[in-house]
Amino acid sequence: MKKSIIVLVGVVCLTAGQLASAQSSIDIRKQGEGDDTRQLPAGDVPFDIVVSNDGDSTLTGVVVTDTLTPDCDQVIGELPVGQGFAYTCVAPDVTAGFVNEACVVGTGSDDCWCPRTPGYWKNHTEAWPVDELEIGGVTYGADALLAFLRLKERAEDASLKLARHLTAVLLNLEMGSHPSIQPVVDEANAFLALHPPGSDPQGADRTLAIAIKDLLDAYNNEVDCESDTVSCEVTVTDCDNSEVEIVSAGNPAIDIRKQDEGPDGRALEAGTTIEWLIVVKNIGDVELTNVTVDDALVPGCANTLGTMAIGVEVSYTCSSIATVNFDNLACASGDDAGRTVEDCDTSSISIIER
Repeated sequence: MKKSIIVLVGVVCLTAGQLASAQSSIDIRKQGEGDDTRQLPAGDVPFDIVVSNDGDSTLTGVVVTDTLTPDCDQVIGELPVGQGFAYTCVAPDVTAGFVNEACVVGTGSDDCWCPRTPGYWKNHTEAWPVDELEIGGVTYGADALLAFLRLKERAEDASLKLARHLTAVLLNLEMGSHPSIQPVVDEANAFLALHPPGSDPQGADRTLAIAIKDLLDAYNNEVDCESDTVSCEVTVTDCDNSEVEIVSAGNPAIDIRKQDEGPDGRALEAGTTIEWLIVVKNIGDVELTNVTVDDALVPGCANTLGTMAIGVEVSYTCSSIATVNFDNLACASGDDAGRTVEDCDTSSISIIER
């Protein structure tokens, strides 16, 4: 999943209406794109990794990390727009299956809204991106927000000072300014939930409100906006999973025979007891575990055989009562180091009409 963390670094000269014209992005593919699974024998497991700059700004400091496969760690450095970097790495001596995640991180540059002051938003209501905001858990409409913005900086009530600057910050964020201020916004909202605008907090609470207000004020006045946008340093990340299932190097196989090998049939009178012969054999070149027999129409023929060595054959009988014509299917399955093999055989019963 791709993520970005944005930090303001300076002003760029762009005209109004060019917001978010530059968007940084990075992509990593470990084997297939997204989740993928391979079945491999125990031993060294290779991975193909491709990192691509799929955004529109040059990325620097590009680094791949892979906790479970350190050989896949890679310092790529600079990655121009549209360029990729491919390499192969190896997880050595793998004996058990695992899900492996590789992540890439890089730094780019995006265009963000240049934060404006409460005075700007007070005088440019036509530029507001929204007509209501939630402050301290309460939704305020445009008239109430404008009343906050019109407050003088020298107002004594610290809760109103805080609401004034928080309103400006929230409008800036709605316009696409850099979100590095979000932790302070959360703190301001939490404070105003306990001390609503107009509550005039005193003592330590007033001191805290002023401190939070000063941080919001610094954000709104951080840059002298010569245009609508500023350059934002962006940390972009992406991760991709690849699963490995370890299987044996052999060729597992199983065979089941219900009555005769292949389709067969018998004609019986209704009410007759049907005797079934089931024969299961491990015909592969590896041991099978969790061997079972399933028989949906004749549950009495289902069986659990457990582990079967190479060449082992197990036979048993089971019975049912003939009542209607039916085609019966019995299936045997077994496991080998993550792989399941199966075989089925049919046997039919026809009822003799008297």
